[in-house]
Amino acid sequence: MQNQEKLDELFNIVSMIGPMFKKTFGCIQSINDNEIIKLAFNQKICLDLIHFSGEASMSLISAAMGISHQQVTRVVNDLVKLGLVDRKKDPNNKRVILAYETEKGKELHLKLHGFFKKSFYDYFKNYSTKEIDEIINHITALGKLFKLTETND
Repeated sequence: MQNQEKLDELFNIVSMIGPMFKKTFGCIQSINDNEIIKLAFNQKICLDLIHFSGEASMSLISAAMGISHQQVTRVVNDLVKLGLVDRKKDPNNKRVILAYETEKGKELHLKLHGFFKKSFYDYFKNYSTKEIDEIINHITALGKLFKLTETND
């Protein structure tokens, strides 16, 4: 098989995995004090980035998620409206806006992270240790290739 055919095959596989992953794990919903909070998949990813970094610039979020600054602004605006995130100017550079989690955001993140982890475990519970090891090895190798590609850009 030629390189172009291999790339076509890889593209088809990756194109199928993304929507399957989103469909399986993308329904993020939480109920807090009779309030239903429903997050889109990219809102959950954005909340994760902010949570794990403490605070994040729009540029960092944009680069990490691979979306435009305008899209990041929309996602962060939605999270602000839900009371999960707030913004402040970077004390070291007033032109940079940082997004950070509110207390409500931290609580919801922990709850959703636990729900996501349980769903993930439930999905893979019938896989053997050997199959899980194989998935880990392939994803790790793929991650290394992506990092290598990023450094070569």
